[in-house]
Amino acid sequence: MTTASAEPPVIRLAGLSYTYPGPPPVPAKRAMDLVVRRAEHVAITGPSGSGKSTLLNLVGLLDRPTEGTIEVDGLDVGAARNAAGPRCGPAGSASYSSPSTCCRTGPRWRT
Repeated sequence: MTTASAEPPVIRLAGLSYTYPGPPPVPAKRAMDLVVRRAEHVAITGPSGSGKSTLLNLVGLLDRPTEGTIEVDGLDVGAARNAAGPRCGPAGSASYSSPSTCCRTGPRWRT
């Protein structure tokens, strides 16, 4: 029997940070680690400007981290996006995990 702790976390962030480019570069999210296991509930809270939206953009694969890794269900999505091509990313809420979706050709619909 498999226990929840033996399963990979749903989300694992390791050394995740983000800096907005430009003169001057603006650090938006300092390096952080986070593990979210299946069936856990997480609240992202903090004052204005603390990086909440930046964190959600990174976890939602809308932005790429400056440093660190993002794993979803044990898959390093940063490595997967780099291997698939420079413009690979989610087209919908779960496209990164759907076998019927390809970032190069778009969704494939069953008829």
